[in-house]
Amino acid sequence: MEDRIAKAVALFKEGYNCSQSVVAAFADLYGFSEEQALRMSASFGGGIGRMRQT
Repeated sequence: MEDRIAKAVALFKEGYNCSQSVVAAFADLYGFSEEQALRMSASFGGGIGRMRQT
């Protein structure tokens, strides 16, 4: 689990949003490539209405 946390933090520091960072860190468990995970989770990073609350 610590490896996945470290990967998510590293991706966030590279400039990916929070959703992308977490989804990409767990992508292999669900059969997605990292690129697929980053693309499909891109729109969820701003939250509802880009309010960053949800």
